[in-house]
Amino acid sequence: MTKSITKPIIIGNFVNGGGDMGWAWWHVEHCRLAIIGDRDISPREKMVEEIARLVHTRDENAVFWIIGGEPPENGEVYEIDAIDWMESYPDPPEEFEDRNLFILDRNFFSAAYLLLLAMIKGVERKDLLPSASFRSHMEGPFKGYKRALEQMEEGDHKDWLRHKFGLVEAVQWHKVPGQGMKYHIGTGTVAERAASFLRAAWSFWAFVAKLDKPQQFLLIVEPPKDFLVTDTDEDIQRFMVRVLQILNSLTISTTTSIVLASDVLFPVPQQNYRFKIFFQTKNSDINLWDPKIQQTLKLPELYMAWEQGDDCVRMWEDHLLQERIVTKFKTTGMEFMDEFEENNDAGEAPSEETEHE
Repeated sequence: MTKSITKPIIIGNFVNGGGDMGWAWWHVEHCRLAIIGDRDISPREKMVEEIARLVHTRDENAVFWIIGGEPPENGEVYEIDAIDWMESYPDPPEEFEDRNLFILDRNFFSAAYLLLLAMIKGVERKDLLPSASFRSHMEGPFKGYKRALEQMEEGDHKDWLRHKFGLVEAVQWHKVPGQGMKYHIGTGTVAERAASFLRAAWSFWAFVAKLDKPQQFLLIVEPPKDFLVTDTDEDIQRFMVRVLQILNSLTISTTTSIVLASDVLFPVPQQNYRFKIFFQTKNSDINLWDPKIQQTLKLPELYMAWEQGDDCVRMWEDHLLQERIVTKFKTTGMEFMDEFEENNDAGEAPSEETEHE
């Protein structure tokens, strides 16, 4: 008998002796988690990998990653062609509840992608591709850009654009044993990696919409630090923040949960992440060692554990309940609370502070 993945995950233990800590990761009120910490000096990556491993053991179709670096050698290529499918549909009818949001998001992906391509090419947007029109009662904007491309004169510039457009039509993810579906942003300039990041998010957004059968997803997003720090190009930072917001909104409109694992806090406070886990950071926009922050938090047990070298003890923050709790998080041996039964009538999920024996 296959066990359900919609069960709380025991992600740690309360330092004050309150028992195990469960995260109802699939629940609409609990499904946005930001983990802030330096990837090198904190166990952030190990914790994320353990969450993904556990969910993947029960559903090999549930876990998706958007992360930096190059694709793994042991991954099987999996092409997502959902963007072209999505662009073949007209704007939704007026009575569609999220009509305006859908139109804005779909238009954003196309427009932002072309602006990033112009940055990569080192030209003005108007010099990248002729102006284009599209029939919103029949199609999405990218169809119009494709027609404009085909009307250009043959040459290296057109060939380059054809290649970049082709990357959108068949976005390559990699199915990695034991980990799920991964998209690696690759290397290159900030603009090149931002365009790659956008393709990944765009394809996942379209892929979820294309599915015929309900599927609970866990989307793990690790945006490169240089996308979000203060000295990043303003347009690139604006695009990346908008992409993260669109992915975040999928937790409301679909059965998608998101884990944002980042070196920096921005833009988490602006994007309605209920839960945050704070590990130690380096060269970040947040430093819990700052004396003023220590005075505000009033969590001596947290700093005592850090001073003793216990890097798995961190702060859990619940924005909705305005609570901060010191917890020792697991990097191995996470388990599901299989005995948990959700109260469907009340729509309740377990409290993160419920003791589990």
